[in-house]
Amino acid sequence: MSNFLKSQIANLALAVELSVLGAVIVFMITASLGVSPTTVKREWAIAKAWLLHALEHGAARDPADG
Repeated sequence: MSNFLKSQIANLALAVELSVLGAVIVFMITASLGVSPTTVKREWAIAKAWLLHALEHGAARDPADG
């Protein structure tokens, strides 16, 4: 088996593991906060966008503030 194919299989296996872990984490958050998985995913998307904005602009401030 080529090194390329081995690395692709390893990447796919990691993707599966992280997907399962992600589902478990979402489940744990929903159980802890008493909210739906949709809410957790939406709030995580907002948090990631805020963090990316803060990192790109060198300031940890609310992007809604302008």
